[in-house]
Order: sequence, then structure tokens, then C-alpha cells
Amino acid sequence: MDCPSRLEFEERTSRILNGTRLQPFEKYCTATRRPKQIRKSGLMKKPPSWCPKLKDPCDLRIYGFVNEEEKQMLYFHISMFGESNTPAESRYVLRYEGTIPLSPREFWRRCNTYGADLQLPTGVELREIVEIDDGLKPVCFYYTPQGYQQAPLFKPERVRKMEKESCL
Repeated sequence: MDCPSRLEFEERTSRILNGTRLQPFEKYCTATRRPKQIRKSGLMKKPPSWCPKLKDPCDLRIYGFVNEEEKQMLYFHISMFGESNTPAESRYVLRYEGTIPLSPREFWRRCNTYGADLQLPTGVELREIVEIDDGLKPVCFYYTPQGYQQAPLFKPERVRKMEKESCL
């Protein structure tokens, strides 16, 4: 629903855009060269299967600690102030990049059903971040002793930006 390629055409008269006649008060996907109408049945919470932005399989990124010192600082912070599900980006670096056949929603559902015993291509250590990017909106999960928790305030693009800057 909040995709930047979603166009709600609210003019009173129809108009042609890139070879497609836009009808008043209809919704269109403009991610492709020619806008495609989103049918009323396509207004559900999940994107339609034909969405050009969807990735299949989804990208999987795992963020580990920059060094052992940062890991110890986090454990000290937790012992003093308690657990927080908003980890700081400055403590993490990209450790693994690959693909996963699960969408973020399916990953979260399986975490709640089966616990943290998911078959990931590589092991995830305690308090590391797992990011799953389906092409529309990446979702981050924080691995705690209680299992995976969503980390909505963690910004993985900041971690990747800091990595690029340190390489220069």
C-alpha cells in the first residue's frame, strides 16, 4: 500500500500515460514501462505476484559485530540497562550475503511456529541481525535468547554506507 510506484489516479477525466489509458479513481502500478491497473482484488495487504519489484528468492543479509570489543560493550550495556530490541548500527558489519526462499512474512511466521530453529545457510549467533529483503521493504530481525524479534529501528543501509566509507 505504501509502495512509491503505486499511483492513485484521482482526476475526473481519463488520460493516457505511456500508452495506457488511466481511468478516474483507479489504482495503477508504475514500476514497469507501461502502468498496470491494480484490480480491486489486488488491494490486499500483500503485493500481487506480478509485481516487478518483488525478488524471488529474497536477499538475505546477516550482520555480525565489528569486533570482539563491540560485542563485549553490548553485553555490558545489556547487563547494566537491560535488553533492548533497537541495536546500534555502529556495532555491526555485514557478515553474510546470500538468498533465502522465504519472504519476511513467512520467516516471521516460521519463527513464531518453530522457534529459532530455522534452516539458514549460515549460523546466526546471539544478538546478530538478520535482514530479509523482498524488493519492496527490507525487514530486520534481532536474534535474542528468547528467539527472533523484529528490529524496526535498525537501518541496514547505514551499516552498508559505513562499510563503503571505511573501504575508501
